[in-house]
Amino acid sequence: MCEFSTKDLNRARWLAEVNWSDWRRDFEHSGKPDEIPILNDQARFHRFCQEYSVLRYKTLERKKEVWVFLCKKNRILNAVTDTSGLRIDHLAKEISKEFSSPDDEDKFEEPRSLLSKLASFIRPAEFIAYDRYARRGAHYVANRSAYPVAPAGGPLRYPLKNFPYNNYSDYRRDVRKIQKGSAGNQIRNFIGNDPRGEAFTLRVIDCCLMMVGNRWVHAD
Repeated sequence: MCEFSTKDLNRARWLAEVNWSDWRRDFEHSGKPDEIPILNDQARFHRFCQEYSVLRYKTLERKKEVWVFLCKKNRILNAVTDTSGLRIDHLAKEISKEFSSPDDEDKFEEPRSLLSKLASFIRPAEFIAYDRYARRGAHYVANRSAYPVAPAGGPLRYPLKNFPYNNYSDYRRDVRKIQKGSAGNQIRNFIGNDPRGEAFTLRVIDCCLMMVGNRWVHAD
């Protein structure tokens, strides 16, 4: 049984290629982990925040404070040494405690989104973004019995659960299940022998899951 339609796969690969091209310096960084561009170039970090819709603070200074906090003591680099995602969950709690307060106008709403997206740049073959659309898609693909069954041969669409997963490690567990199952195999066969390996496969999986979660449904 095919998990995704050819139309979805073509679109997902194109989206992943565009994203990879835009952030190639980070995805393909081969030097020391602490020398990756996004952790060493403040302007690049600000661009990342804007394009990935994280840290929606009103001032650049506030974003810089978070950037410094993540880089100090190698906090983000230590977090990505654990591919289960448990350390990302721990760091998310730490960063929420550090930067959130009842009277803070710029509320830090979802630190796991920021941290997972950074992790996907630092170790692209191991991490995937904690995106709300991809989470809905992953929960559907990995636990399809929780949703109405799609018509035979139809695309996987319109999952109903809005906010599945309470932490990143649970989400990463289901994504790993998808990677190792028929959906992951279908995507690898579709991509073919790509030298970027699982790092690029995971980017395509991410786009497919976002489509299942209705990320671009109005553009269909």
